[in-house]
Order: sequence, then C-alpha cells, then structure tokens
Amino acid sequence: MHKRSEEPRPLTNYSARSAADGLGAVSGCEPQISDAVRSSPDPVRVLTDLVDPFNTVVIETQLESLAAPERRKQQYRSDEQLRNKMGGYTDLYAGGRRETYLVVE
Repeated sequence: MHKRSEEPRPLTNYSARSAADGLGAVSGCEPQISDAVRSSPDPVRVLTDLVDPFNTVVIETQLESLAAPERRKQQYRSDEQLRNKMGGYTDLYAGGRRETYLVVE
C-alpha cells in the first residue's frame, strides 16, 4: 500500500502530444520531424505508429509549464530556418489532435 505524503508536491510537470494522422506519406517524414524538433528547448520524442494503414506520427514534449507551448509557437513564427524544415508537413496529414497531460509521479 502506498502511503500518501503529508506535504503536497508542486505540480509543474506536463506532457503534450501532437498527433498527425497521415494520408500515407506521414510515416516517411520522421527524419524531417526529428530534425526540426531538435531545436526545442524542451525534451521531445517522436513516436510512429507500427500498424499500417494508419500512419500516425506523435510528437511528445515534456513541459515545465502550460505557457511553454505558446513560447514554442512564438519561436516557430520567428525562426525562418525551422519553418523551412517543416515546410509542406501539413500537406501530409489528414487530421490530428493535441493532448496535454499533468504528469503524476
């Protein structure tokens, strides 16, 4: 049985996932995505679906706060080189979703 701590821990660890469901070509663009996410100040993983024909790519990011995604959007808007790396990516997917989680340890 896990004993509950008397002192509450600060809740400052979040995980965000952006999932893109492809048209068949998304599964081939992992190198493009991996190269682009290296510039993120936050820890990032790129996950790909192992079962065809779904072709889903998930970008999972560990965040220090809920304000981090907005900072990332501002960085993307001001970084022409990053926008060039990701150019055409949105043409490869049919839909997707974003999810944000509180990490409880």
